[in-house]
Amino acid sequence: MPRLSGHGGTETVINYWTDFLGEKKHQIYDFKIIAPNGMDDSGWIHSRNFFKISHLMSPNRHIRHIQSLIVLIFSIFTISPDLVIVMNTTTLKVVYFLRNFFHLNFKISTWLHFSLKHGEGFDMKALVKADYHLCISQGIREQLADLNINDNVYVIGNPVDRKSKSIKLNPSIPRFIYVGRLMLNGQKNLIELLIACSGLIGDWKLDLYGTGPAAEISRIQSFLKKNNIESKVCFKGWLNNPWLTIESATALVLTSKFEGLPMVLLEACSYGLPVVSSDCPTGPGDIVKEDNGFLYSSGDTNQLRNILQLLIDQRASFETKKIKESINWFYTDQYFLRLNNDLNRF
Repeated sequence: MPRLSGHGGTETVINYWTDFLGEKKHQIYDFKIIAPNGMDDSGWIHSRNFFKISHLMSPNRHIRHIQSLIVLIFSIFTISPDLVIVMNTTTLKVVYFLRNFFHLNFKISTWLHFSLKHGEGFDMKALVKADYHLCISQGIREQLADLNINDNVYVIGNPVDRKSKSIKLNPSIPRFIYVGRLMLNGQKNLIELLIACSGLIGDWKLDLYGTGPAAEISRIQSFLKKNNIESKVCFKGWLNNPWLTIESATALVLTSKFEGLPMVLLEACSYGLPVVSSDCPTGPGDIVKEDNGFLYSSGDTNQLRNILQLLIDQRASFETKKIKESINWFYTDQYFLRLNNDLNRF
């Protein structure tokens, strides 16, 4: 596992794995999650007994690489795995080398969580070293096909729990929700949402759940002030589970330039909340359907503004039950049944 911040969708999915597979009735695999590069914050972990985390992290980059390699070698020899699942191509190359050098007998699968063409640090040529590929979205599968990798590729999606709670729709004042890192530009591309909102007609609110560098938040605040919408936007900060505090909303909005399979869209739909998302690579197209929201062309702020205005004017409506049902394929019971069937083919 790569070094994670503790606040992303990948961490959420890993917790789903440990929560589900840790239940006695689901203990069909003996598995460990290795973090040879340590963690920024391990407070997000639900079940620590599944993790082996390196705490020997030198401030020197070259020494850190050696320490990580030692942890990885030690883990492989002590665990003697049948299958090693890697989450980036750097680890893939190391594990592939170790298997060949020591003549070990295990299979390797990738499980990548970002668009191959947009994530940082991907070595596309290294992907052929894996025996199998677990894809979280159809878009990643298509990107592998572009590399002529078509065999032993399995689309598994990401898991999300069914929720008994439903967020009430159509509040008296239309309220849009953003959940994620606060980045005016970059991957999260919040500028696109703010530009669209600056041209909206009528009463509305935007709640921003998340945090970011102080300089980034200052830039966002400056944009809001310059466009006279600072009274419309509320900074909620980072919350471990913002959904517990949201009682009523109009829609969740995602303006990312690229993703893997955005968990925030699945979480919103699981609470019966409509979604508005860019059609960025990869993931939103797997989730957003006519029963649960709208896709707009990434970069087209006029199209995004028109969709938000449609919702403000109540010229589009959604049913909570249908929104929840629209993501049946992703619910944990279906997800782990699918994952188990695919792993049995390895």
